[in-house]
Amino acid sequence: MKIKIQSAYYFRKVSLGILVFGLSLVSASLSYAQSSGNKTIVYPSRGQSSAVQASDTAACNAWAQTQTGFDPVAALKAQQDDAEDARARARAIDYRRSRVGGEAIGGAARGAVAGGVIGAIAGDAERGAAIGASAGAYHGRVRNRAKHRALFIAEARARHAGAQREALNNRRLADFEKAVFACMEGRGYIF
Repeated sequence: MKIKIQSAYYFRKVSLGILVFGLSLVSASLSYAQSSGNKTIVYPSRGQSSAVQASDTAACNAWAQTQTGFDPVAALKAQQDDAEDARARARAIDYRRSRVGGEAIGGAARGAVAGGVIGAIAGDAERGAAIGASAGAYHGRVRNRAKHRALFIAEARARHAGAQREALNNRRLADFEKAVFACMEGRGYIF
């Protein structure tokens, strides 16, 4: 009976320690820890209390931050700012995309006027206007395609830059987590 009570006591102690460590790790790195998809389970092999484990966790997080130069909270804030910037860029690109498209009509009108003037000089204003309108529409469509291409390139560059920042943050987060784990192992915790 005494063995069951002791094992239940240690089970609760370990469970509480794991819970405290998990909460402190999550509070230190917020949702960055969730992005890795790994669940960390920690066992205090030297019988550390939950208060000691929480203190060790905080100290290891601070140590890992100085060793790696990576602050998960600041990185999360930067990630949220990047997401807001990406939404603003998407709205701006959508607006610019909605403004693209009138070049063919405007080009046809300008071409018709220019063609009409040239045609009047040559003796057939109607034919000159028709030729000028078709040439202007063609050039307007070319300008539309160029604007669409420029918007596509701007979107692709923004997505690529965001992906590079995210990959860098993921590598830096992995280094940070390695440092935390090394520190915690040094203090007598098993993962």
